[in-house]
Amino acid sequence: MLGAGALVAGLLGWASLVAPAWAGHAEGLEALARRDAVRARAEFEAAPQDPKAQYELARLWQEGQGGAKDEARATQLLRSASDRGHLDARLALAYSAGNGRGMSKDGDEAMRLLRSLEAAGHTQGTLVLGRALRWGWWGVPRDEVAGVTLFKRLMTEQDHDDARLYYAMALQSGVGAAKDEAGAAALYKHGAERQHLGSMVAYARALTYGHGVTADEAAGLDWYRRAAERHDPEAQLAVGLAHLWGRGVGRDEKTAARWIDASARQGWAFAQEQLADLFRRGAGVPRSPTEAYFWYSVAARDRFSPLVVERAQQQRVTLSRELNDGQLSRVQARAEAFQPTVPFKVLAEAPAPLSRNDRLQMGGVELRVPAPRGYVNSWAVLEWMQGINPNEPAVRAVLMSLTSQEDHDRARLGMPGRLRNIEISRHQQDDAVAVTPALFKSLQEQTRRAMEGAVQEGRYKVEGELEQDEARLVMVRSSPDGTQLDAVALLRVKERVLQLVFTGFAPGQMAELHDLIKQTLGGALSANRSGGFWPF
Repeated sequence: MLGAGALVAGLLGWASLVAPAWAGHAEGLEALARRDAVRARAEFEAAPQDPKAQYELARLWQEGQGGAKDEARATQLLRSASDRGHLDARLALAYSAGNGRGMSKDGDEAMRLLRSLEAAGHTQGTLVLGRALRWGWWGVPRDEVAGVTLFKRLMTEQDHDDARLYYAMALQSGVGAAKDEAGAAALYKHGAERQHLGSMVAYARALTYGHGVTADEAAGLDWYRRAAERHDPEAQLAVGLAHLWGRGVGRDEKTAARWIDASARQGWAFAQEQLADLFRRGAGVPRSPTEAYFWYSVAARDRFSPLVVERAQQQRVTLSRELNDGQLSRVQARAEAFQPTVPFKVLAEAPAPLSRNDRLQMGGVELRVPAPRGYVNSWAVLEWMQGINPNEPAVRAVLMSLTSQEDHDRARLGMPGRLRNIEISRHQQDDAVAVTPALFKSLQEQTRRAMEGAVQEGRYKVEGELEQDEARLVMVRSSPDGTQLDAVALLRVKERVLQLVFTGFAPGQMAELHDLIKQTLGGALSANRSGGFWPF
């Protein structure tokens, strides 16, 4: 028998061998929580015997986070973790086998893995097995009854919300179970009241069309709206169409456009087609062949909606006759670069109309900005840009910007990008809009105070997705009521940047303001890409 000292020493020696592996997994998760995928990879790599670390590392290799993407390497790690009993890794390996991701496509292997998960009592693996059987995934023969039986078992034994939804769908369709629309609707309602998102959408659909319940479009719209507010793209489209057609609510094309726009931005092809239709007709948004062509082009890339793709392609052919070569080239590049924004929350209310005013108080000096002959008020351009982006916040300039009719037409007809590098006003020498020395002096001091305060509040800090955008200095009013002057700010409109420029400054004044901006903001904007200061 070992003495107490020898036993303690043995346990400490065992712990010294085991602890680094588990510590690597824990520290890797901590790195992921900080969004440091490079450090996470290193920590997981340091725990080669830990199936949890192998599983997390496989996900990083599979998605190319923190380093190169290598699906074959990911599959090796998943297999190793699965062999060590990590059931989530086994489920991921089943998907890899079924989809041919990092290995040869093998539906039989995927099903074998799923059946082993079912035998082990793995809930998600059992649910996926039921779906694979019900819909015949990966070239495996369909067995609707077997799949639906698994859904019913999970619903009955575990009160599983997804399983309840799939079982209700079987009852509604009569595939895999005896047809029972009323029973399906009751299950949809039960899941919806439990706040299960898929059930909320299904119950809304049943109410709208009277499937198993008395048709009630207003009640259906209410459930669609609840799901839409939780960013479900199908529900967002449904709410938009309800307002567009006046189903369960009064017709309101602008509200319809906001909901449809939100769904389209999340990648829902049907919404992208509908939004393109709105721009083509000018319903709820300004008529814009360019924007219509853009959204039809995005919809035409969808892999799962062949009818949408066919219709979108036909519309692109027709609209292409209204665009010149430069416009076609730019809009096609935008469509190719489009990436869904998930989740995307619709604005609760439409942006307030842009207020028009040619008299402003700045630094105690009243400035009047008339529109000289041959110029147009570029608030029209701002309103148009806001109109084609129904979910963007209102854009408000400090001064009324003026632009020539030529520039106005160019902005309206040939936008180089979706609110990226759009110059809506040009510096013009005009005595009628000259900035007086007194006004300029007060503006300099007010600008300095506004910027220093903004820096202290951290308002120019660039985080998350904004790091992917180029910085542009703009002159804007920051407070909603328009009373507070923030003469220099970074105006960001989601992923795109809108450039606003003061009109009426002499070249020397603009140079002085530019230097003031650089001196005051200094390192506050250093997080942006080089060349972030845009010459006025």
